[in-house]
Amino acid sequence: QKFMGFGLLLLGGLLFFAYRAYLIKTRANKTINDQKDQLEIYNKANENLIYSLSHDIKEPMLGVQLLLQKIKSEDPVLQKANQSIGDQVSSINSIVNNLLQLKKSYTANQSDLSDHDTIIKTIQTITDQLQYKLNDKNILIINTVSATPGLFLPISAQQLYFILLNLLTNAIKFSPDNQNIEIYAKSNGIYVRDHGKGIDPETINDLGKKNIDKNETDGGSGMGIMLVSNLLVGSKVKLRFENAKGGGTVAGVVLV
Repeated sequence: QKFMGFGLLLLGGLLFFAYRAYLIKTRANKTINDQKDQLEIYNKANENLIYSLSHDIKEPMLGVQLLLQKIKSEDPVLQKANQSIGDQVSSINSIVNNLLQLKKSYTANQSDLSDHDTIIKTIQTITDQLQYKLNDKNILIINTVSATPGLFLPISAQQLYFILLNLLTNAIKFSPDNQNIEIYAKSNGIYVRDHGKGIDPETINDLGKKNIDKNETDGGSGMGIMLVSNLLVGSKVKLRFENAKGGGTVAGVVLV
């Protein structure tokens, strides 16, 4: 009887803990399902916002392109202005198109990979789009990425596009006139090096992690880098920044 009583007590305890575990699992599953539902709602709203904004941006850009085609002038200054505006409009349209493709790639849950050829093409596309900025400051891009065969990054072409677009735009912004910007590769990623003033050592580790006061970066808020860093969340790639020997900044897109 003693053993039977002990056995029943033990069985009762096991049943109690099993029931508690069942309740915990049920609550956890409900919480996960609720979070999935909320995430789906958020993603749908985000998708609608992206498509809406893309349409609102592309429509006036199309109008500007049509207007530029009608403007004819022999004045070389107006011709240059026409070309520069056209380049900027094309750049904006390309950014919007890549934003749409980025959203589609997330929706399709594709296995993303940027191989060597994709990286080369993406860099060329970006440098072509930023040529008007390079011309304004007489900056030359020295690109040696093609000299590193077998290079790849486990992110989509659209993610790579937005990341390198941001890094190159910043490099141009903070470079003095008549300087070079180097784009090169190592086995672990791609690097962009400018010859500007560099970054305050006290803030360099915060780049991509939080908003930075404008006074600390000579006019840059750090928001662009932070948004780009968010594109890499959950991937095996991250941004890396360091001050270069001899002045300037090296910004890298590297494997973790």
